[in-house]
Amino acid sequence: MTGIALDRVSLSYGARRVLDEVSLRVAPGESLALLGPSASGKTSLLRAVLGLAVPGSGVVSLGERVVSRDGRVLVPPEERNLAVVFQDLALWPHLTVEGNLAFGLSAHGVRAEERTARIAAMLRRVGLDGVGRRHPGELSGGQRQRVAIARALVLDPGAVLLDEPL
Repeated sequence: MTGIALDRVSLSYGARRVLDEVSLRVAPGESLALLGPSASGKTSLLRAVLGLAVPGSGVVSLGERVVSRDGRVLVPPEERNLAVVFQDLALWPHLTVEGNLAFGLSAHGVRAEERTARIAAMLRRVGLDGVGRRHPGELSGGQRQRVAIARALVLDPGAVLLDEPL
């Protein structure tokens, strides 16, 4: 597991500041829930950790590695070893459940035999054994949410970030 640290991170979208010198630490293996009203910056904070938004100031670190500092991305999102479950789940409707899980594994160079084994094990783990050949539109809302979680976990990331998981 990867620890996450933000030190005086600020982020703006145009003239609108959404994070104002936010500092926090999440130890490896620790769980943290951010609670707040809509538009309070929770998703923006996740985007800064993921590298999808660049803070104008402050430092974002993953473990001992500084990944962004003062408006500069030092480690691109794809090299941060993080997984995310987005609020809207972001499943590809044209891919099967197995295809959704295989996409990230393929991008990481995981061989076909290992991909197949990891996908089958993960689908069993989240209670979706037997639905791998279905498309997201053929599943219930809860099943789609478990597919999105499985897609994140199958990568064996250093940390999983959940945006509005409930």
